[in-house]
Amino acid sequence: MGILLTCLILLGKILLVLLAVILLILLLLLFAPFRYQVHGTKDGDQVDGLATVTWLFHFFSFSYLIHKEGEEELKKETDLRILGLSPRNIKKERAQRKKEKQKEDKKKRIGRLKKQDPDKYRQLKAEALAQREARAQERQKEAEAEARRREAERLEEQAAEERAERKKLILKHRKRRISYWLRGILKGLVRLAQGALTVLLHLSQLPALISQKAAAFFMGLGKTAAKAGLWINFLTDSRVWAATGLTIKDVGKLLRHVKPKSLKGQVTYGLEDPAATGQVLAAASAICPVYGPDFLLNPDFTQKCLEGKADLTGSFRLWYIVYILLGLLLNRNVRYTVKFLKNRREEED
Repeated sequence: MGILLTCLILLGKILLVLLAVILLILLLLLFAPFRYQVHGTKDGDQVDGLATVTWLFHFFSFSYLIHKEGEEELKKETDLRILGLSPRNIKKERAQRKKEKQKEDKKKRIGRLKKQDPDKYRQLKAEALAQREARAQERQKEAEAEARRREAERLEEQAAEERAERKKLILKHRKRRISYWLRGILKGLVRLAQGALTVLLHLSQLPALISQKAAAFFMGLGKTAAKAGLWINFLTDSRVWAATGLTIKDVGKLLRHVKPKSLKGQVTYGLEDPAATGQVLAAASAICPVYGPDFLLNPDFTQKCLEGKADLTGSFRLWYIVYILLGLLLNRNVRYTVKFLKNRREEED
């Protein structure tokens, strides 16, 4: 009985430790800030970009790199590290070490064999050379067979093209015959008669078709009016307006929370339309003064261009995002709006 009680106490302590560790990790995830940095440069045809997200003093880091130079394709690379170690690199290094160890063991075995039994070593070496030559001859035979196969396919395709060309010439010659034109005229007359019969049949069914279309139109009009009335009632509902206002307010809070804390750099841009360039400058004028003189935006009204560099840094905490989302999900007006939209979508599907 005492042993069982001791085991239960030990198990309880282990569970408490695990629970404490899980709780500590959750608290760190919620309250430890996630920091992000974005760096971008464009100079002519060269494009470089690097986005990095770190957490808990670089315990976790994730980076996304893009690079393009000249006419080459855009290169993209991702890198995930935990405590500075990359799981992907660890796997590659382990495989590389395994290969190197196998090569080293093979060299050692060959060296021991060369010292202990020189005759057997020479015999094995001769057999290895023979096998190597046999593999080389086999690869050469395979390459020759592949070349013959490709040549046969090419000749077959060429013969098929020649047959198709001869067939085209025969058909072209036949089309010149008078009988061909007579058959075409007869077929045209038959098709004309079929078309006339089809038109007469459709004319006889026209009144019924018009009545069906009219009924369907008025039924659709009634459904559209009912649906429009439903949407009008929805859009004029005070609960919807309250949910919309709360959502806009909370989204603004989220944007202010995750917005960059620092923005530095200088960008020169230009669009095809000078008016569009001015509109972009007017929209950016409301943002750039927030970061002071560290970021300069230079418009070019004479040509289309985009060059410069920019660096931005910021941070956010998960607890604030979770707090905002829970506030929205628990709001009865938001739940009513989401439920209405979900039901409408299911009915349309």
